[in-house]
Amino acid sequence: MELEINIPELHKMYDGCTESITEVFDAFLGAQHEMLDEINIAFENENENLIRQQLHYHSPVFGYIGFPQITLFLKSLEDKYQQKNSLYEMRQDHGAVINIIIKITELLIKEKEKIRKAAHV
Repeated sequence: MELEINIPELHKMYDGCTESITEVFDAFLGAQHEMLDEINIAFENENENLIRQQLHYHSPVFGYIGFPQITLFLKSLEDKYQQKNSLYEMRQDHGAVINIIIKITELLIKEKEKIRKAAHV
């Protein structure tokens, strides 16, 4: 899955206010470790109900930071976990979700730096 921040959508959502965009990025970055911990716990316990709850709780956040495709992906996983899944599938999905969060974190840090540099030009 290609991960790119939807910058035009962010500017539209936040009326072009880069300060608002960086505030939303900071909120995500500040909560990212907690999100990772909660998702890790859900998957490590192999608990479909808890996995669904965590995916449901965290999925909207990605739309606010410019990744609506991740919101849709997490919602599809949430639907998937309405049913029983194999341990192998759980491990695959767990790895995919954690990798996505890590990559998005890296992208947000880079984008924040670009915004900061542009503001000082």
